[in-house]
Amino acid sequence: MKQLKRTLFVLIIILTLFPVQAKADDTPHIYAGEAIITKENFQVLAYKEMQRISNLLIIDPVQYMIEYNKILENYRDYLDNTVTIYEMFSSEDIEYLEKCVETETFGGTFLSKVNVAHVIINRAMDDEKFSSTLKGVVTTPGQFQYSKSAIDPLTIAACEYAAITSDTTNGALYFKSGNKTDTFNGATYIFTDDVGHHFYR
Repeated sequence: MKQLKRTLFVLIIILTLFPVQAKADDTPHIYAGEAIITKENFQVLAYKEMQRISNLLIIDPVQYMIEYNKILENYRDYLDNTVTIYEMFSSEDIEYLEKCVETETFGGTFLSKVNVAHVIINRAMDDEKFSSTLKGVVTTPGQFQYSKSAIDPLTIAACEYAAITSDTTNGALYFKSGNKTDTFNGATYIFTDDVGHHFYR
């Protein structure tokens, strides 16, 4: 018994002087209030969240944009690009964009709405030929219809998405329905979308 007690006493002394070191873990950890919190850690988490919701863009674009905006809000301080349509344009501009997209694509698909939103945004970016504001582009006489004021959530999501994604129209500045023509208002035909709108640049 004395020998066992002596052995345990020596073991305690050894463990006290030389504590067992846990095996290094390469997995990023987030500990609130400690220096281990880094921008890179949060970027990894944000991108994982983006990956998690990626399938929603196809099956439920409205929910996708809701989740996307939440992720941007949660990780805003740690991401390099968190600009949304609400930072890019005034509330009045966004209102007219949504009214125009709703009117011009009423009952259309998400992609058809994104395409029309891009045409309007493209025009505002080309302020040598068009107005520099979305409202100015939309309300230019004889160009667009914007009579609807009840905006479908799908239209809102499409406008939000168009502002943050690459141009789906390859630079189109015009679109029209009806018969396809090789040119329209001096612009050249590019493509026809899934609801029959023809786009021109």
